[in-house]
Amino acid sequence: MFPSTGRYEMPQAMATVSLPERCYLMNVQYPLMVLGTAEHHIQIFNLSNPTTVFKTMQSPLKLQTRVVTCFKASTTGQGFAVGSVY
Repeated sequence: MFPSTGRYEMPQAMATVSLPERCYLMNVQYPLMVLGTAEHHIQIFNLSNPTTVFKTMQSPLKLQTRVVTCFKASTTGQGFAVGSVY
């Protein structure tokens, strides 16, 4: 298990990654970790290789992403959902 935080200062970080913007939200369902940042960026990490971004995408939502939830899907393995407030 990897401890993770969206904070800028970590006293003894196990790993550090650069994000395109400020981190506003995060959710983990091992081995998937999804981060939502400012400017509609979504960063997806496979925690088997936590220092490398698995996939980067733009949020499909019109307004700022407010929540992300990772889940296990019975047929496809892993997934995530994003939400916002209108």
